Amino acid sequence: MILSAGPISSGIPANGQLVLISQFPGLFHVIGTTFGGDGTTTFGIPDMRGSSPNGLTYAICFIGSAAIKTTL
Repeated sequence: MILSAGPISSGIPANGQLVLISQFPGLFHVIGTTFGGDGTTTFGIPDMRGSSPNGLTYAICFIGSAAIKTTL
């Protein structure tokens, strides 16, 4: 997650919207349906608008290295 004063080219604004799994399969693998969606075609992005200080924007990164959720 990135906190930014401007648009993030490698991130999705954390505004609580639903996105297509087919567009962001790696991100879906990490967060699943924790924030909504049907888990078949869509999943939810967390809504961080209320937590953003001074009009800044939180974004969820979907390009680059990231920790992967695993189960043991």
